[in-house]
Amino acid sequence: KQWYQRRVAITAGAPTMNLLLLFFAALALHSAAAGNPLPGDIKAALGTDFLGKDGKTVTLDSLKGKYIGLYLSASWCGGCRKFTPLLTGVYNKLKDNDNFEVIWASKDKNQADFDAYFAEMPWIAIPFPDRARFNTLWKLFDLSWIPTLIMLDADFNVLNMDATLDVQSDPEGKEFPWKFP
Repeated sequence: KQWYQRRVAITAGAPTMNLLLLFFAALALHSAAAGNPLPGDIKAALGTDFLGKDGKTVTLDSLKGKYIGLYLSASWCGGCRKFTPLLTGVYNKLKDNDNFEVIWASKDKNQADFDAYFAEMPWIAIPFPDRARFNTLWKLFDLSWIPTLIMLDADFNVLNMDATLDVQSDPEGKEFPWKFP
């Protein structure tokens, strides 16, 4: 009831607009500060070994010189289910250039769901049992939702904290690597 009374007490007008502007300015500053980790921290959080499509280990060193799309999603997420096929299409168009790899970090709840969803993807993944690595990345990038596609350059600098809309609006990959201005 107190929440409702406070909400009713706030009416449209200049004071409300000022509060909203302050809120969004603070949110933008927080996002800029928390969401731009250093390349060394990103590299350490990614780890060194990933699960390849053939079940073999893929090393971070083998990705040297490539743009990396860090894709966080889960099989139970409806938005992820819609976005994954879009990203797969763009990935398949760009993979012949040999300068792009996607690393999937799963927010799935169990190994079976991870395995079934990973079977639909053409890229590599952080192994499901390594929940600590997923949690470290989630906190490092100060994430709040999935799907999220974070674009990194070959030196692990963040190019785009959330390239999902870029991929949706560029299904041919012509604007790759979707660097945020």
